[in-house]
Amino acid sequence: MISLLYVDDEPDLLDLCKLFLEKEGEFSVATVTSAKEGLQILSDGMIDAIVSDYQMPGMDGIEFLKQVRMEFKDIPFILFTGKGREEVVIEAIENGADFYLQKGGDPRAQFSELSHKIRQAFRRKKAEEELRMMKATVSNAAEGILWINENGGITFFNDTICSMLGYSREEFSHLTIRDINPRFIDNHLGNLWPGMSKRKYLTVQDTHRKKDGSLIPVEILLNYIEFGPQAYVFAFVRDITDRKRAMMN
Repeated sequence: MISLLYVDDEPDLLDLCKLFLEKEGEFSVATVTSAKEGLQILSDGMIDAIVSDYQMPGMDGIEFLKQVRMEFKDIPFILFTGKGREEVVIEAIENGADFYLQKGGDPRAQFSELSHKIRQAFRRKKAEEELRMMKATVSNAAEGILWINENGGITFFNDTICSMLGYSREEFSHLTIRDINPRFIDNHLGNLWPGMSKRKYLTVQDTHRKKDGSLIPVEILLNYIEFGPQAYVFAFVRDITDRKRAMMN
């Protein structure tokens, strides 16, 4: 269920829009007649998206948008107004509105388009949040993470693998897997690609070369992954120096 805040100084339009959107069963709509009330609603609870008129007493839709971006960051915001002036559209987009939709015409078609824009903005924000969370998780993982293509190119890496091997991100971006493990493709990747349709997994122990030339023992979990016509190996790399030392004592 998408929790929506709709702000407009026309109570009849608020009621009509709320009726239409909630009838679809996908929205829960809170309505207020001023931006000031809208800010209070936002501070009191969870709202997934905002629809706002432009011309309202006290604080217009653009000022409301600016305030929302200052206080509530990237919550989806759709300006829904009868004012079709080009400068209003430009100002709305420049200040972070996700969409601009003009009132008028057939109500059913109008509210159908509005519901489509709300879903689109909500799903885009959710996807962006998931991507940020994934990047943060990967960047801060305890293991080094590498994406390796069939030619040994490193298409993605996290900060942990850089620290583990003593490189800056800029330095590491110029490396291939051969620079840190010349035997890796022959010894390990060759066991994965022939069975790619079976999505093989493989755990191996090997060594990686650090920037200073020294070698460290590592445990590597390899996963074969396909994205369309492209195939990659997704590798978790763990420094097992302490484990090896403990086994020798």
